[in-house]
Amino acid sequence: MTKPAYMIIGIDIYNEGAMGPYREGTMSLLQRYKAEVIAGTEQIEHVDGNWPRKRIVVIKFPSMKHANAFWTAPEYTSLKLLREDSSEQDNILVEGMADEDPDAPADEGTPYYMLGLNDMKNADWVPEYQEKVPPVANKFGVEALAAGDQFQVLDGECPRSSLVMLKFPSEKAFKDFWYGDEYAAMKKLREDNTESDHIAFPGIVE
Repeated sequence: MTKPAYMIIGIDIYNEGAMGPYREGTMSLLQRYKAEVIAGTEQIEHVDGNWPRKRIVVIKFPSMKHANAFWTAPEYTSLKLLREDSSEQDNILVEGMADEDPDAPADEGTPYYMLGLNDMKNADWVPEYQEKVPPVANKFGVEALAAGDQFQVLDGECPRSSLVMLKFPSEKAFKDFWYGDEYAAMKKLREDNTESDHIAFPGIVE
């Protein structure tokens, strides 16, 4: 089982025309490192807290090695300058959970993602949360892609000390889970013990 890596990018673009060459060159380079853009949208649902950027992009790499090789590639140096001259961004790199069975059937429809950035006030509540949430999440097809405090801030900043990224099979599954009665008590437990920023957004259909 391999562990993928996720590059999570919050971005504000102020020179759209100049970003064209950046996108073209970057997409070609991403293919070389076997990366996949799984989300790229301004359709961001602000669930709670603050998300300062207008757009989010999530790139999946086969491994941290692939992601770091892309980020430090000489070919990316000039592209990075193009991006810096036409946008502002916060860029986080995190190792994900082990990939599921590659022979498993592909998702149908448009996946939906949730990104949470968190500061914990204390950890007393965590064991109860970790015990009770997974059975509920499983009912809604939730897949944990990444979680924890071991991440790199490549550009900009991350206002919180830990993150979690979840994948849902659809927007409906996200809303039924997040706003439903089954998760309500555990959501309040988390809210009472953390300072958090949560956003949800659609992915790209493969």
